[in-house]
Amino acid sequence: MKLLKRIFFLVFIFISLNLFALPEQKLINSSHWIYDALNDLCIESKVVSILHRAPLSIMELKFVFKKIDYEKLSISGKKQYEKIQSFFNKENLSFKTGELKLAFDIETAFEIYLKKDKDEKFFYPYQKKIAPINLPLFFSFNNFLTTQMDIAFIQNIQAQKDANVFMNIPYTTSQFDLDFPYFTYSSLGYIFNDSTIVNFKIGRYPFYYGKSHLGSIIISDYCTNEITSELKIVTDKFGYSLNVTQLNPPRDDNISPSYIYLHGLEFSPFKNLRISLLEGVLINNPFELRFLNPLMIFHGYASWNDYYGMGTHGNLAQKEASLMGVIFDYTPCKYLNFNFIYAMNQFQTYWELKYFSEAAEKIPDAFALQFCMDFNLPLNKGYVYGYAEASYTSPYMYLMEGKDWSFARIYRELNPDHQKHIEWTGSPFGPDSIIATMCAGYKIPKLFSLSAKYLFAMQGENSETSVLFSDYWPKTVSEARNWFPTGILTFTHSISIYGSYEFSEKFSICIQPIFIIKKNAKHILENNKTDFELITSLKYNFF
Repeated sequence: MKLLKRIFFLVFIFISLNLFALPEQKLINSSHWIYDALNDLCIESKVVSILHRAPLSIMELKFVFKKIDYEKLSISGKKQYEKIQSFFNKENLSFKTGELKLAFDIETAFEIYLKKDKDEKFFYPYQKKIAPINLPLFFSFNNFLTTQMDIAFIQNIQAQKDANVFMNIPYTTSQFDLDFPYFTYSSLGYIFNDSTIVNFKIGRYPFYYGKSHLGSIIISDYCTNEITSELKIVTDKFGYSLNVTQLNPPRDDNISPSYIYLHGLEFSPFKNLRISLLEGVLINNPFELRFLNPLMIFHGYASWNDYYGMGTHGNLAQKEASLMGVIFDYTPCKYLNFNFIYAMNQFQTYWELKYFSEAAEKIPDAFALQFCMDFNLPLNKGYVYGYAEASYTSPYMYLMEGKDWSFARIYRELNPDHQKHIEWTGSPFGPDSIIATMCAGYKIPKLFSLSAKYLFAMQGENSETSVLFSDYWPKTVSEARNWFPTGILTFTHSISIYGSYEFSEKFSICIQPIFIIKKNAKHILENNKTDFELITSLKYNFF
């Protein structure tokens, strides 16, 4: 009798499952293809949007999508439009009761990593490696609230970094990840009169502020697994955001977490120009309510006078850091977009240098610049596309007088080795770097993509995350005033080919060979290296 009841219950659940469209407040991971696809349409339509930050909700992505006039698009643009529309119409297997909907998805991937030099770390970013099995589980209330948790069968970070690991499936017990979920959140929002979006989200997910092919110098999604929350108000002409991100210290460090408080304003005086202004502060101290004041200028708190800790020289230092950012997103004509980003932690003004002399001169200027040009030209059924991008980070960008209040995430995993991992919150190349890249290719939406990319990197010794555990703070005025990459410079040249083919909306394959040449590798003179990597990825989504 009990067996019959269980069978009846399972049958009841099965027949109660239906296919429902994606909920409006569901967040789409910052690495999803839809951001590039929407950007293609915006460039072709000569408009700018809110795509300089991610992740965004389905509601926010549709807000951008509504700007696009299908009839004015090229043949390739219409194919891209239809691909995006098909994604928005995607249905998940769901169980609905009243206004509450429970749903799930199944995403699978098989990746193989081949590498010639096993003594060198992977050039291909471990943050871009995919879980072999990912089960997004989410529930939503009407179109106002969505909560999601991705159950991922994935390797831990230590295994993902290991040059001897050749695939994404954990094949030893030490490779299993115990820190998941890495993508989990609650998102609450509403759109008023199809013109104003209000959204609040809190969770654990990678995010970026400032679109970039190299990784944003402000906040990039190469910094993973931080806990963040954000309140956002967006219209076509104006935007406001308030973000709080918690950087937890390693489990064995007896220090407080660091909190990054960011707020920003955005203006779009013309449909092809959007200007974003961002101010932030990092405090290595327990959470403080005063930094949630929506329009307060954080600098006015003079919080550098409130917190002190031990600096790299063993001296008393201020446990506070500032962050300012400016973004210009401009599309002067169809098929062409320019994006400029400026970021700064500190900069000594003429007045400070004059009146505080050596005390001010020994505080290094910390700033970064980034410029990108994107183009996509319709050709037959596809696009000829490409970009050129360059970034500069000064020798002490992201670095403060102590590692615990520098712009970096230092953490340990729940694996047997418990090794420390460090990620810069901004550019993945770190401070003390000059980077340039260019890419060109051809793609047909819903079919294939083929491109070639060249990257050049010149990195000083402060670019390495290990610098945080050294006496890195400048001791002399000449060290502090220097803007050129420091120490023994490592030069990197890489050429990569990227090819992908879509067998269907659910099944695709990607292949990426990478050729790498390094001079003065690991900042050792005449330590020259050549390497080759090959990444192959098969993806299949069940729904």
